[in-house]
Amino acid sequence: MKLLFENWRKNTLCEQGEKESGTAPRVLIFGHSQVGGIGRAQRSSLIAQGIPKKNITVRKHTGNSDGALARKIKKVKGKYTHAVLHLDGNTWNVKKPLGPDGPARFVGAKNNIINYVKNVLGVPEENIWIFVPPHNLNFRKYYNYGPKKYKKRYWGHVRALKYFNNSFPAAKVQVEVAKYPGSAFGDGLHLKGNSAGSAFEVRIA
Repeated sequence: MKLLFENWRKNTLCEQGEKESGTAPRVLIFGHSQVGGIGRAQRSSLIAQGIPKKNITVRKHTGNSDGALARKIKKVKGKYTHAVLHLDGNTWNVKKPLGPDGPARFVGAKNNIINYVKNVLGVPEENIWIFVPPHNLNFRKYYNYGPKKYKKRYWGHVRALKYFNNSFPAAKVQVEVAKYPGSAFGDGLHLKGNSAGSAFEVRIA
């Protein structure tokens, strides 16, 4: 009887271990060029939280708007438990008048990206983080874009956050467009990873 009990206990513990390893977080960090700085900082934070490096997939697509990202996401395969999405980049135009009210950009593409993550990659909506690019408070002129066009970019991000909150209420949407002084940026547009701070924090319990 003792031998039977020990065998039962051993098999039960093995099964529990397999279940636990099967539920280990697998995280996708996906999006435009901010993934290179902010996303890298998020990856380091997740590793510090105990998530194995091999369980974190980073996909950076520099220069791609959400329209292009909606095509890129379909190349991501497998199953994930969590996703960190950097969206609404590489787009400067926004319908006037400027301000928080008005249509977001690339709405169809945004839906396609998030629904692919949910329905194909298997990530529950509540395990999705959504971020938009940061705002440079000292922005003057980079890449031939002047302050007026940069202002359009800012209001586009504000509208995007509003859209994400309304359309995907269970997701963890960035609270507001994060604003930083120019010294926090590697150039006019890209935030240094060590400057990201709490505005771009991702924590997995």
